[in-house]
Amino acid sequence: MTRCTFCERLDEWREIHKQSRQEARETGRGDYRHEYKVALVIRSWYADRPKRRAGRTVDFRNQGIGFVLNYCPECGRYLRRRRS
Repeated sequence: MTRCTFCERLDEWREIHKQSRQEARETGRGDYRHEYKVALVIRSWYADRPKRRAGRTVDFRNQGIGFVLNYCPECGRYLRRRRS
């Protein structure tokens, strides 16, 4: 089964964070953790110039920490709630 681009990218980040956590333990910096959250990204542009972006806004609700990422927004697959 092929994976969607969002799930592939999330797995890449999880692997990067797993290595960071291992490195932090080996160097004695403690236990390094990550949480994957959801934010709303709003892109803006002018209709007559679609390739020229006017701006981007990232909206983190829930007191600025974002919401839990339970499902992939691209393919709908359930994502285990785990910290890396």
